[in-house]
Amino acid sequence: MLARPDAGQPQRRPAGRRWADLRLRLASAGVLLLVSLLCWWAGGAVSVVLVLLALAGTLLVTAALCRRLPWSGPVAIWCAGAACIGLAAGSLAWLRADPIIGRTATLFVLAAVWATDIGAYAVGRLLGGPRLAPFISPAKTWAGAAGGLSAAALVGLAVGETGWSVAIGA
Repeated sequence: MLARPDAGQPQRRPAGRRWADLRLRLASAGVLLLVSLLCWWAGGAVSVVLVLLALAGTLLVTAALCRRLPWSGPVAIWCAGAACIGLAAGSLAWLRADPIIGRTATLFVLAAVWATDIGAYAVGRLLGGPRLAPFISPAKTWAGAAGGLSAAALVGLAVGETGWSVAIGA
C-alpha cells in the first residue's frame, strides 16, 4: 500500500483554526437533521423517496472522491462504494418499513450515527493526534475514531437502560 511520509504523525492545527468549519457543519447538520427526522416520521413512500435522494447525493460525492484516491481505478472504487451505500440505503428503508419496530429501530440507528459523527468530530478536534487514514481522509485521527465509537456505545447503553422504545410509543 502507498503511504504518505507524514502518515501516523500527529496532526497539528492552530487553535483558532480547529473550529473554523463548525458553523458550516452545524448548518448542514441542521438541514440533514430535518430531512432525516421527516424521513423517519413519515415512513412509507416519503421515506423511500428521501432515502433514494440521499443515496443519489452520496453516490455523487463518492464519484468525486474516487478521483482523489491514487491506489485504485475510480470505476472500481465507485462501484464498491455504490454497492455499500446502496445496501445501507436499502437496509434503512427495509428497517423503517417494519410496522412494529420500524420507527423505533430507525431512530436508534440515526441516533447512533449522529452520536458517532459528533463524538468523532469533537474528540478529534480537541485531542488531534496521529492520523487514521491520511490518503482517504487527511483530517481523521485515531482519537476521533475512539471518540465516535465511545459516543455510539453510550447511545446504545442509554437506549438499553432507559427503555427508550417505550418512551417514543413503539
